[in-house]
Amino acid sequence: MLDNTPQANCVSWTAMITAYGQRGQILDAKEVFDSMPEKDVVAWKAMLTAYAQNGHLKATRELYERIPVEEEGVANFMIIVYAQNGHIAEAETMLDSLTVDNLTLDACTAMITASSLDRARFLFNSMRHRDVMLSTAMIAACGDSGLVREARDLFDEMAVKDSVAWTTMIEAYARNGYLREAFDLFSQMPRKCVIPWSVLVAGYARAGNSYDSKDIFDRIPEHNVVSCTAMVHAYAQSGHVCEARAIFDGMVHRDKSCWAVMVAACTQNNYPALAFDLLEKMPEWENLNAMIVAYAHKGCLDQSRELFNSLESRDPSSWTAMIEAHACNGQSKEALETFWQMNQDGIDADEITFISVLHSCSHTGMVEKSLHQFVSMSSDHATEVEPALEHYHCIVDVLCRAGHLEEAEELVTRMPLEPDCVPWTTLLGGCRTHGDLERGSRVASKVFEMDPRAAAHYMLLCNIYVEGEVS
Repeated sequence: MLDNTPQANCVSWTAMITAYGQRGQILDAKEVFDSMPEKDVVAWKAMLTAYAQNGHLKATRELYERIPVEEEGVANFMIIVYAQNGHIAEAETMLDSLTVDNLTLDACTAMITASSLDRARFLFNSMRHRDVMLSTAMIAACGDSGLVREARDLFDEMAVKDSVAWTTMIEAYARNGYLREAFDLFSQMPRKCVIPWSVLVAGYARAGNSYDSKDIFDRIPEHNVVSCTAMVHAYAQSGHVCEARAIFDGMVHRDKSCWAVMVAACTQNNYPALAFDLLEKMPEWENLNAMIVAYAHKGCLDQSRELFNSLESRDPSSWTAMIEAHACNGQSKEALETFWQMNQDGIDADEITFISVLHSCSHTGMVEKSLHQFVSMSSDHATEVEPALEHYHCIVDVLCRAGHLEEAEELVTRMPLEPDCVPWTTLLGGCRTHGDLERGSRVASKVFEMDPRAAAHYMLLCNIYVEGEVS
């Protein structure tokens, strides 16, 4: 390929390094880099990024030490590269080599985005000058930690706010269940683009309010891939696959993310035929992870394993797909073994991975293992994952399946996040299964308060009473 590049200059060589790095072809990227007759700072940065993107930390550091120019800009760039690729320890080491005065706003923003909240606060308060991006990153950090009031104080202190800052604050409210505040702030937003609309759609969906999600969606002046994908995901979360498919089929343009969301909606809600229909129509993208799960939901676990084994490189999504494949077939032991192998291979688990792991334990009533994995999320792994609502849903489910209704109710009432309707409904179902009429009545009142329009909940309570009388 090098020989076929006419009049190659530093820009074209650097572009090739970047392209190879993004595709994981690190040896090809290095070959191009080593072949360059002259290398400017941009070329060195491209090769550093390629190494860091693909997890080659030793090579990244060694290359950094070979850079002929000694400038603070390269050190700041290294902080950004390390932080954006999840290598926090290396970013911290590089950060310690600089004084606060020599730390750029971009590097500080990257560190705030990737660091713990306490570290983010320290860095933010250390900066003498703050721009919109830095303040927005700090707002996001507070929002991710559930500190909505602190996030709003930072937002109000900003002299200049762009659309990203507005959207980040709206997202902080919505993610933490403050939907009224999210909508009120959205109403004050001077120029509304499609992203904050989509944030509201997703926020109401997380709260189990697909009706309100659709109402927001219908009010968006002009739909695009982002807004439609948000609505597809909203319907999928509530199990309304046909409605999700209707939105999906009406889209003029669909990107990879949208296809993935729709396929996942079908597989997770037990519509394997629809999933395969979509996979056959899907453009020639990297859809093997979706196929792994789709085969498994159809009971074809051998094909899932063959696809997984055929992958030249496996990212967290690939491992998660295989874990989910075992989980949906009741193979908890194999799912946990796959998870163990993922850790052994040095692949960091993400939120979705842990959902699949907890599902595998839940489906076979493995209470102790579920609790162990839940606790280990934020303590035993290189990349700490804070439990989200979906993880609490899994624990409530496994407790209810095992008949530990008291512990399940205590978890729902005492969890640090505001519970949506899902865990309460799960608990109500557990009360029916185990004939706990008194608890069922108490839980039902909470469910009706949160979702008074869902007839299924009334039927569930009715069945509890009927079965209680029969017994």
